[in-house]
Amino acid sequence: MYRLKQILFLSLVILLILPAFQKELHFCKVEPLHGAVSYSEKPSFSFESWFTGNFQVQYDKYLEDHIGFRPYLVRLHNQLDYSLFDELHGRSVVIGKEGYLYETSYIDAYTGKDFIGQELIADKASKVKYLQDTLRHMGVTLIPVFAPGKASFFPEYIPDSFKPEERSKTNIEAYREEFDKRSISFIDMNSWFLQMKDTATYPLYSKCGIHWSYYGISLVFDTLTKYMEKEKHINMVDFYVKDYEITDNLRDDDYDLARGMNLLCKYPCYEMAYPNYVFPDSPEYTKPTVMTISDSYYWTPFGKGLTKYFFERNTFRYYNKQAFEQDGTGFTDVKTITLEDDLNNYDFIMLIYTDATLQKFASGFVEDAYFILKHKDLIKYYKQVIRNSPDWPQEMQKKAAGKEVSLDEMVHIDAIWLAEQKLKKQEVISEKK
Repeated sequence: MYRLKQILFLSLVILLILPAFQKELHFCKVEPLHGAVSYSEKPSFSFESWFTGNFQVQYDKYLEDHIGFRPYLVRLHNQLDYSLFDELHGRSVVIGKEGYLYETSYIDAYTGKDFIGQELIADKASKVKYLQDTLRHMGVTLIPVFAPGKASFFPEYIPDSFKPEERSKTNIEAYREEFDKRSISFIDMNSWFLQMKDTATYPLYSKCGIHWSYYGISLVFDTLTKYMEKEKHINMVDFYVKDYEITDNLRDDDYDLARGMNLLCKYPCYEMAYPNYVFPDSPEYTKPTVMTISDSYYWTPFGKGLTKYFFERNTFRYYNKQAFEQDGTGFTDVKTITLEDDLNNYDFIMLIYTDATLQKFASGFVEDAYFILKHKDLIKYYKQVIRNSPDWPQEMQKKAAGKEVSLDEMVHIDAIWLAEQKLKKQEVISEKK
């Protein structure tokens, strides 16, 4: 019995000191946690922070975040909570019926909880119509695309606690109405996926992911390229799928929600299909230039290099904040790009948003482009006013340095601001009358 106590005590000591050794020696490599995980930085020592107790608190947090085997311990904790209590630690992740995973924003989109109102959508639709018509005269085709949504595709597995049967008006329904009313050309992948739900050869959505499947993406790009060919009367790359790899070892977006739960054991999912593409080369093919403003639904085709086979250039504006180039040269802050010039650099502009993000459709791009095209003469006038100012080079250079933009870009930014102030003032005067 004494011997057993010694062994247990020694085992406990080893378990307690192993994390410290693993942290310092980095043996037994542990897979890092997935998702939005933040780690505390090591605090700097000062007598003031020591005597106030802040240093101790921050250092304690730092040690907790960087302890050895932490990812494994977090996964063990998450697995026990999930297996014993059906409790999840993935942010906004919901377990539906039969284990289908959702994010709450997609359920809110399906039930209409996130509806922003018909008036706001009608105003946005009016601007989209103006842009589509104006850009067409400039030789640019604007293509709004409604991507599918996980909850609208699988409403039957939404938990009863969300009361999916008590649906109200949704953003996508209102957008369809307003677009049809104004004869706006758009592609409704959301409805199309639902039509194919029972007839598609392979799954269009994974049980464990929130985005369209790799198989679904292949169908999407077949549709998009055919639409572009018809619009511009061109012959684009005719790709085909040689075969599919069928596996339950899910990749990337097909397993993104389950991966973000950081469980110790693999989450059970059905098999998915992964296409092996063939892209025949021909001098007769035309590759247009494309700007895509989109949410995360565009990451997989763009990030995996699929777009480079179809487009000569493809700039991906992620939520209209960061502009990524197809050649992998990194990203640019959208605020530093002169949109007026950028609108003329592409054959197509695509706006791709799933129903869960339609409350911020195009993320300000529509409003910015509308203002620039609608009031281009006024903006041009204020550019000239700025340049005619005797102190403009010094003043603008100082502003440009502060915002880390070029001199021309700073002039453009200020001219837009002056034009906005002018129009606001006119609106105030008009209301008083």
